[in-house]
Amino acid sequence: MKICIRELNKSYSDKQVLNNINLELENGMHGLLGPNGAGKTTFMRILTTLLPKTSGEITYDGIKVENKKEVRKIIGYLPQEFSLYPNMSVYETLEYFYLLSDIKPTKSKILCLLEEVHLETCKKLKVKALSGGMKRRLGIAIALINAPKVLIVDEPTAGLDPEERIRFRNLLSDFSKDKVIILSTHIVEDIALSCRSLTVIKEGNIKYSGKVSDFIKIGKNKVWKLPIDIDKLDDIKKDYLVVSTVLEEDRASLKIISEIKPKGAEPVNPTLEDAYMSLMQEVDENVLEIG
Repeated sequence: MKICIRELNKSYSDKQVLNNINLELENGMHGLLGPNGAGKTTFMRILTTLLPKTSGEITYDGIKVENKKEVRKIIGYLPQEFSLYPNMSVYETLEYFYLLSDIKPTKSKILCLLEEVHLETCKKLKVKALSGGMKRRLGIAIALINAPKVLIVDEPTAGLDPEERIRFRNLLSDFSKDKVIILSTHIVEDIALSCRSLTVIKEGNIKYSGKVSDFIKIGKNKVWKLPIDIDKLDDIKKDYLVVSTVLEEDRASLKIISEIKPKGAEPVNPTLEDAYMSLMQEVDENVLEIG
């Protein structure tokens, strides 16, 4: 599967939400990162045919996004917020969504799907008894009913505890072997640990598109460790972007993002989050392509 996006624009009245988005996505997990209001959800809703584009072109192996009926056959979508009937069992919920999809539900199909998302032991549980992570996995099962070639998920790990987040990331990684998976999130760690490529959107513009491993290079020579006296902490925060603070009695160890080396600081290897924070500081409107 190959998704081609060319000169995609979306505007509401005089507000430009997406500006000349150009991307090509193939099988694997692709991260979509950006601050709140960047246009990520709008972008995904256009990809899923739920929202019309203003201009540009989107194709799925040559199928145009305007061909909603055909596109919806190959797409699964898990929005950030979705509703389920709390008094239905897990099994009944899947059975119901099969019927909504005009696909005949069979016991073998439902049980197979529950096994894929590791909910086979929960089939008799009511939805209201499920944990947040279990509901997310049930949501993935619903999105997989039509055996999609493309799976789009919006903030799937928001609000989950660390164990559920790991379980969910591993689940998506398993599915990404033969699908295009687009993972939108504000949790940088989820992308660092599961995605092969990354697109960063800020104010409707692509600020970076490329490999996750190359993205970290953006933070090279911009991340510093600085030990200071605690009484100087407020002054340092006025002059630099401080991303972490470790207090030790009357001293503090700071991690700072800065183009210029602060006096007394030592360089440290950037993480993906450091690179992201560095990029968000930049005012250059050009797309960064590294590697």
